[in-house]
Amino acid sequence: MFSETELETLIEGMRQTGIRELRIDGFLELVLPEAEHQASLVTGPAPTTRVSVRSPALGLFQPCGDGDGLSAVSFGSSVRAGQTIGYVADGCVRAPIEAPASGVIASDIPASGTVVGYGDILFELEAQP
Repeated sequence: MFSETELETLIEGMRQTGIRELRIDGFLELVLPEAEHQASLVTGPAPTTRVSVRSPALGLFQPCGDGDGLSAVSFGSSVRAGQTIGYVADGCVRAPIEAPASGVIASDIPASGTVVGYGDILFELEAQP
C-alpha cells in the first residue's frame, strides 16, 4: 500500500509533469480531473523531477540486456515511460521493472544478483516531461 505522503508525492509529480493518468501494475490508478490537467499544461514546461524506481517484488535484481534481447541500461541511459529496465527474479519467475516516466537514469543501478525487497528503491530516474 502507499502511504498518504507517497500518494501526495505521486499526485504532485503528475501535476508537475502534465501527466493526467498513472497506473501501476493494476495495483493503483490515479487520474487527475481534466481541468487540473489543462491548468498544468498552461503553466509552461515543468522542471525535471527525480523519481524513485522501486522494486515490484522480493527477489534478486537482474538488469536488462542479460539474455532477454533488450538493451542494457545504466547510469545516464535514456528510457521511456513503460520501458522494461530490469527484473526482480524469484526462482524462474521474473517481475519486470518498468520506467514510471520518460527520462534519464540518474543513479547507479544495483549489481546483478543483488537481493531486493518489495518497494525497495532500486535507482533514481530524472523524469522529463
